[in-house]
Amino acid sequence: MFDLGYNTGVNQLKIVDRSGACNTLRSEQQPRKDCAMSDSTPLSSARKVCKTCGESKPLTEYSIYRSGSYKTSCKTCAAFYARQRRADNPEQAKEIKRKSKDKNRERNNAAVSARIANDPEYRSKRIARTREWREKNPEQIAKWRQDYYAEKGEKVRQYTRDIRLNQPDKYKARYLVASAVMCGRFPPAWTMVCEACQEAQAAEWHHHNGYSEEFAMDVIALCKKCHGKTHRKYE
Repeated sequence: MFDLGYNTGVNQLKIVDRSGACNTLRSEQQPRKDCAMSDSTPLSSARKVCKTCGESKPLTEYSIYRSGSYKTSCKTCAAFYARQRRADNPEQAKEIKRKSKDKNRERNNAAVSARIANDPEYRSKRIARTREWREKNPEQIAKWRQDYYAEKGEKVRQYTRDIRLNQPDKYKARYLVASAVMCGRFPPAWTMVCEACQEAQAAEWHHHNGYSEEFAMDVIALCKKCHGKTHRKYE
């Protein structure tokens, strides 16, 4: 592990390892210039001295603040110390990651859905990874189902009873598709791309020709948004 510090006697930036050895990176008496460039210097050839390692590197090796200025440490040094901070404070790192996911959940989900729809290779890898996870975590899936039905079980059962009694064709058609998916004779809807918008990841099968016995297995894959729009159009 490395620790950054300043030698106050020499006034030089140094890096100290556990053995006590010290490597001077850059003298504080040297001229401080963010970028070694002039108005006539092309951006591709402009350079900047990293505050951490002391090396002169192209500007492409530095991240940019929102204000537009370049960061003082290069990407390599920043990545190294970011990994070190996460290793030293794993709980804090998990909490930061969780807050970031919650804050950007909608944007991230939209980006993933778009990639699944437009990248067949990524879609295949994601399907395989999801199936592998489900096979390795049956207890977690069972717990999720148990928690869901503990909260909404009565509402689901009442909805199912109403469909079975008042719309038997609809109930039977849905049951046949669900059974085929569970037995592996029919692919899950989430492995497809929405046929309506051609952008989002599909989530549900839709009986676009009705629920009669003739069309019980005639379905198309739709995302939840398009599926809801389709049903509301006919209400």
